Amino acid sequence: MWGYIVGILLTIITNKRVYIISAFILSVIFILISFSQISKDEAIEKMVLTQTYEGVGLAITLLFVLVAMVRERKTAKVKAQMAAIFSHGIQGIILFKEDGSIVLVNPFTEKMFGYPSDQLVGKKINVLIPELLPLGSHQPTDTSKRGEWIAQSRNQDFFPVEISLNQYESKGKWHTVAFVTDITSRKKNEEILHAQKKELEMVNKELEAFSYSVSHDLRSPLRAVGGYAQMLEEDYGSLLDEEAKRLLKNIQKSALRMGSLIDDLLSFSKLGRKELNKTLVNMEELSRQALMEVNQSNTYNAAVLIGPVEPVQADYSLLLNVMVNLISNALKYSSKNSAPRVEINSISENGNVIYSVSDNGVGFDMQYVNKLFGVFQRLHGQKEFEGTGVGLATAQRIIHKHGGKIWAEGKEGVGATFSFSIPAMQITDQRKNFNHGEDSATSFQVLKIKR
Repeated sequence: MWGYIVGILLTIITNKRVYIISAFILSVIFILISFSQISKDEAIEKMVLTQTYEGVGLAITLLFVLVAMVRERKTAKVKAQMAAIFSHGIQGIILFKEDGSIVLVNPFTEKMFGYPSDQLVGKKINVLIPELLPLGSHQPTDTSKRGEWIAQSRNQDFFPVEISLNQYESKGKWHTVAFVTDITSRKKNEEILHAQKKELEMVNKELEAFSYSVSHDLRSPLRAVGGYAQMLEEDYGSLLDEEAKRLLKNIQKSALRMGSLIDDLLSFSKLGRKELNKTLVNMEELSRQALMEVNQSNTYNAAVLIGPVEPVQADYSLLLNVMVNLISNALKYSSKNSAPRVEINSISENGNVIYSVSDNGVGFDMQYVNKLFGVFQRLHGQKEFEGTGVGLATAQRIIHKHGGKIWAEGKEGVGATFSFSIPAMQITDQRKNFNHGEDSATSFQVLKIKR
């Protein structure tokens, strides 16, 4: 009985494995002694009961031994992991007391500041970070703090650091752990970025001056060229032969094309400075508006199919510019087909709404797809299809400003599909109303006859 009691008491009041094992051994000794002291005259029932108690006591102490061994093994593993992190981290780690005296540093701190650890322990933290004063002995309202300081190495070099301070209480006293990161490279990069920003601002100002020059200084002589050519045709047309008249017509067309090119370039340059004014856009209504604008300046006879298209949160005027460009191209490049057809659709996919404008026109070779969205990059000659080569570049810049992408797929002689994505928005009652509950597409003819 006493062996059982001693075993239980010793295993309960101890925590370390060595003490528990000692308790276990003592329990076995007491049990063996108790066995030897059992009198032959005692009743069999009492002997069995006593031995049962002592056996249970021995089993319990053995259980405590096993639990202690498992717990100590886990603790040793955690300590080994923490030691590895402490020794091989890429940050300096400094533990100091509330009076600022250093208790412990990791190897990276030695490398960062140039001091061996034995020369740092006991010294004040201000030896390494002069402006980092002790946080005080009182309990802080916020046990963590992050900021930037200037550190000082052993050879008196100063360098910027970012420090994360974390406080904890141990035996009634507050200690601080400082995680120190050398941010010299980051500061240099920030200086470079700042210089590049300044340079970019200067370039933008020069571009603005150039845009002003283009829009004002170049337009006057261009208008003069076109005007004089028209006057020459009107006043002296009867004296000119057919070849001279053709040349005058080419001069006027070139002047008009140059004017359109200047307009497109100015619009393209202004896109980078234009702020987005996002609203809920009814894309079906916007597509019809784009068709009306295209139809005012060109002559087309095509079937245009507008499928149910999702509304989107976007800048209406900029998105109208995109649709005008895409629809205009689709109608232009399908105009030589005997039955030109353009389709406008949308699908929702991976958190985006994807809009597409497809045609059954001349298409293009996919190996040149990367040239489509470059400024002045055209896959068809001016005589075959008119254009400035700026429209798709403008569309791409607008879509990128909305956080989306634009791409194209095509095949020569079959047609092309231009698609762009814009991040989807949450469903609202207003958005539901835009769809009108329609599931079928609406088809109508776009007709224009020049008179």
